[in-house]
Formats: sequence, structure tokens, C-alpha cells
Amino acid sequence: MKQLAVSTLPVNADMNRLSPNHFWELAARLLTFRADRWKRRALFYRRYREYFPHMSTSRFVERCLELDIRYRRMADLLSTMSRQGRMMTVPEMVVRRKPRRAAVLPPRPALV
Repeated sequence: MKQLAVSTLPVNADMNRLSPNHFWELAARLLTFRADRWKRRALFYRRYREYFPHMSTSRFVERCLELDIRYRRMADLLSTMSRQGRMMTVPEMVVRRKPRRAAVLPPRPALV
């Protein structure tokens, strides 16, 4: 039987902690991924236009490229937003209200 060597990595406390801009970065990556998909789809239909003549000559390919550009712009916007400002915790506001008496409603017929 072969010998098995088990080693553990030292877990750093900072390794599990997310950066303050984590959600912005994630959203920017997802938007970039979407942009790449739209661009690949447009290039696919352009490359194989003899097999898909209606798709390649329609507005579909242009629309795919437009969506690619828009998604990239949104990703750039999110990445610049994450550098400019950071998310911070805001203290909760508690609104104190006087306790009200419960309103007495007339009885209603119910389906049983």
C-alpha cells in the first residue's frame, strides 16, 4: 500500500475575510463574463455565416456587439466605483412609537 502524506495549510485569518469591494468586484467580473459571451456569440455567427445566413444578416449580430459594449461599460463603471468609495457600516436608526391599541375588526365569514 502506498504511503499517504497529509499536509495542512496554515489558515490565515485574512484569507477568509472578504474585501470591502468584494461584491462590486464580483458584479464587475460577472458583467465582463456576460460581455465575453455576447462577443463570442456575434463572432460565431459572423464566422459561420454560410451556415446561418438569416442570423448573420439580421440585426442579431449587431445587437450582440452592442450588448458586449454595454456590459463592458457597466463593468468598467462598477470597477471605478469600487475604487472611489468603500462600503461602510451605517448605524441603525430605531424609531420609537407609542404602542397602539389593536383595531377591533368586525367578524368576517371565512371559508372552512
